[in-house]
Amino acid sequence: MKHFLVNLTTILFLTLGTSLAEQPILDVKILNALVGEEVEAGVVPVSNIKRIKAEITFDKKDNATLRAFSGTAVNVSAQLPENFLAVTINDTTGAEIPVKVGVTGTNMVEGKQGLRITIEIPDLQENRMNKIGNYLDAMHATALQQDPDAANKITARREQIVAALDKSFMENIVGRFNLTVKYTSSQPGAWNGEVSAPITTIEVKNKGTFFSTPGN
Repeated sequence: MKHFLVNLTTILFLTLGTSLAEQPILDVKILNALVGEEVEAGVVPVSNIKRIKAEITFDKKDNATLRAFSGTAVNVSAQLPENFLAVTINDTTGAEIPVKVGVTGTNMVEGKQGLRITIEIPDLQENRMNKIGNYLDAMHATALQQDPDAANKITARREQIVAALDKSFMENIVGRFNLTVKYTSSQPGAWNGEVSAPITTIEVKNKGTFFSTPGN
């Protein structure tokens, strides 16, 4: 009988304990919003030539057994781990837009665990190649007038130059988007489920081109 009660307690913990725990709270804040831009209330303006910097905060509440937020995987494409974050961007029609997300650091924010990320909303590859090609054409035309040898080098090495520029090229698509951040846990013996931060609406403003302001 005692053995039965122990097993019953274990089963109740595994099946009910995690669901009865207080749900964690997730939040996100844009760190490099543009200042002085005219946008609707609640919309965050950002630049098309700067990576979007954001801070995700995670309040565990009473879920002490959850793994440290600092080690949480972000936008995993392979086998999903037990704890992970999904950062998505949707346009005004609801269509999901491909993004590039990078983790830049961790910290504590008012007693909550924080994760700092960068977000890119890259243009279609065809458009990227057109912009890079136009830039090289302009460089080549200028070089022909000022330094023919440099013009010849651009022509001879064009393929390598394009490949190098494609790796560093960074321009966000201009427009309005919804940013969603969702945390999922299936960690045994801990809180299980999904929790999302409030949706953040951002408006990407045209502030120039990558070639006018490189180093984003």
